[in-house]
Amino acid sequence: MAVRFDALLSVAKLKELQLSSITIVKNDSELAGVERIIEQVSRRIEKHLDRRLIVRPHTVSIDRLHFESDPGYDSSSEDFHYSADVHQWPIVGVTYPTSGDASTPQIHYDRTSLLMDSTYTSLYRTTFLAGYRRSDQTSNAVLKAQSGATPLLDDLTDSMFDDLEELPGDIERVALALAIRDIAGISMGMVGRTRMRQDLKSVGVEIDGLVANFEDRMLETIDGHRLPVFF
Repeated sequence: MAVRFDALLSVAKLKELQLSSITIVKNDSELAGVERIIEQVSRRIEKHLDRRLIVRPHTVSIDRLHFESDPGYDSSSEDFHYSADVHQWPIVGVTYPTSGDASTPQIHYDRTSLLMDSTYTSLYRTTFLAGYRRSDQTSNAVLKAQSGATPLLDDLTDSMFDDLEELPGDIERVALALAIRDIAGISMGMVGRTRMRQDLKSVGVEIDGLVANFEDRMLETIDGHRLPVFF
């Protein structure tokens, strides 16, 4: 068993830290519990940011997108007349409609927006791939071999994978801190408190992991990755 492809950490990443307060996995019987904590931490972070962070497909209704015209649009250029910011980014590809279907209006994209030449369209939905990759997801084949990736990521091409950005370091750091805190638990003596504080410091966290509002304070440090206010 292993963490899902869309977890924000791998067990191997935690093991790399050589923590003093806890042993990440003492034996195989503890592995499932650690993986479960990683999955739970990942979902809590995504809930806070209101985003799915690891690459996956997203389908949206065209009529729910707020396409706006570019006031500086130049019809002689290769720019697109209309753009709509989306809830999930960075975008790496549009999988529906496909570029080979000449009868269907085409959707283009940049990092955070979907682009169209005209908003007058019979198209009612579009599907795009957006998100990051973990540092251990070193190739498209490696990513697709991980739990839960197939068939969800069947349309992710090698060229799309090459465009994937690595999960931002501050998000990974928060995931590490919350996982360390959850694995260690809250029933620790003073020696344990000191060791956990040292472990958190090793991943760049200066806050004592046992303070009551530790998680809220950690999540606040990545608020810059939340959805823009215009949503």
